[in-house]
Amino acid sequence: MVLGVPLIGMPQYTDQPMVAKLVEDLWKVGVRVKVNEEGLVRREEIVERIIEVMEEKRVEFIENAKKWLDLMKKSNVV
Repeated sequence: MVLGVPLIGMPQYTDQPMVAKLVEDLWKVGVRVKVNEEGLVRREEIVERIIEVMEEKRVEFIENAKKWLDLMKKSNVV
């Protein structure tokens, strides 16, 4: 996030689902890969998320990442 690169979350263990939710829903700097009804991730789902972060919402995610970076700098986190 500090580098302004949009994120694609594919949570597997422990705190990763929570972090992926923050990335997508609160910070708005990326997306989460969704599992199907069998608990698996389809290849098409991954392709759709890549297109989303590289084309559809790229500018929005980069702008949001810069906003968070500025806030972190002001609070001496980075």
